[in-house]
Amino acid sequence: MLGRQGLHIYSRPLRYRNRHVRLSDGREHTFLTGEERGIDVRIALDVIRMAHRREYDVALLFSQDQDLSEAADEIDRITDDACLDPRDYRPKGSLS
Repeated sequence: MLGRQGLHIYSRPLRYRNRHVRLSDGREHTFLTGEERGIDVRIALDVIRMAHRREYDVALLFSQDQDLSEAADEIDRITDDACLDPRDYRPKGSLS
């Protein structure tokens, strides 16, 4: 449904691996768990690209770790630079 509304959908297959944990009673338990790879990179690329193109006013990024913190820093830099006024308002002939 989101694709029909003009959104680009990216999906990555999960990698399934056996995970081993030691329980509090000393026994070991093994279970199959799915792991995603490359999703944070895809999000970072999209949000920075869209910031450069000014395709949004506000971006909300939710993450369980710090993997997207550098992308957030880059977006801050992009938006800070966009707020700078390039004009020189000093009177002509004044000292810098």
